[in-house]
Amino acid sequence: MKKVVCVDQQRPNIPNRWFSDATLSSLAKLMKECWYQNPSARLTALRIKKTLTKIDSSLDKIKTDI
Repeated sequence: MKKVVCVDQQRPNIPNRWFSDATLSSLAKLMKECWYQNPSARLTALRIKKTLTKIDSSLDKIKTDI
């Protein structure tokens, strides 16, 4: 696993269909920002939490609009 992730820098593929949905697209972007090779370039836990909270609240808004 270390070779795959650290040496070969492989990451899971994100299906293209995710990018046609606003919520999944936001999650895909967040995931990619967590995968940077350089640790200092990665998002902080607080930033991840805030982004997930924002995504969750946008889902709640969609649910109430329906």
